[in-house]
Amino acid sequence: MRTSPVTVFVMAALATVAVVAHCAPADIADYRVFAGSSVVFGGNAFVQGTVASNGPVILGSPYTITGGWVENAGELLPAPGVFSAAASDPEISTGHDADLSLDPGSYSSLLLGNKNTLSLTAGTYTFGWISAGSGTSLNLDLSAGDITLYADSFAIWGDDLHVTVTGYQPGRRVYAETHGDWAVGDRGFWFGDIHATSGLGYDGSIYIGRDYCHVGSIRAAGGIYLGENAVVVPLPAAVSLGLLGLGTVALRRRRMAFHRAAPAPEPGQP
Repeated sequence: MRTSPVTVFVMAALATVAVVAHCAPADIADYRVFAGSSVVFGGNAFVQGTVASNGPVILGSPYTITGGWVENAGELLPAPGVFSAAASDPEISTGHDADLSLDPGSYSSLLLGNKNTLSLTAGTYTFGWISAGSGTSLNLDLSAGDITLYADSFAIWGDDLHVTVTGYQPGRRVYAETHGDWAVGDRGFWFGDIHATSGLGYDGSIYIGRDYCHVGSIRAAGGIYLGENAVVVPLPAAVSLGLLGLGTVALRRRRMAFHRAAPAPEPGQP
């Protein structure tokens, strides 16, 4: 049977950390998923790495957590980044089926209708808040360097969020941070590292629907709540670079390849 290129992507991502998957993380940055209060996964979760929380870790069955999990970790979260968006900054608002490119800079808000395409190049983007409808396509071009997204309060993405990355090289980074909560609807896909911090009445939690794929790490001052069939894996090695534009649909169709690639877990921690 012909091997799907997405399966190659999956296996390459797993291979990059296979040697260290069962080692104790040296610091908070080494956790694949970390929450300041609690972590909750629905059933059929797959995480390549370690899950940790300063409170409980609750896992719906079945699950595969290759690096185990740590409860009551007692870790100190990094201080929130210093960034803000002024009310006088430009407002970005679109209707449905819009195609939008933004330059790096500061914006008072980002409001996207359904089925929008947003294209970003290397640089830092600061928004007062983010609200995107269903079917958002986010095109990230890392050819010239990193992309950093800041939301000075919350960031909400609707169902079927799709991120496509071009120009990726090992060491290039997509980093998103909020001074509030981060939420993604069902069937989302994200590439990069997310950090939700507390502020403006939010405890800095992350809420994600079912059938979610994440390439990178997830970190929150509050809780992290993921629906059923969540997959979280590390950033890819160089061998996988040509596969990053394949998108979420193909990744979701090969979700079970993640589960088949790892041995069935024993009850309790590995």
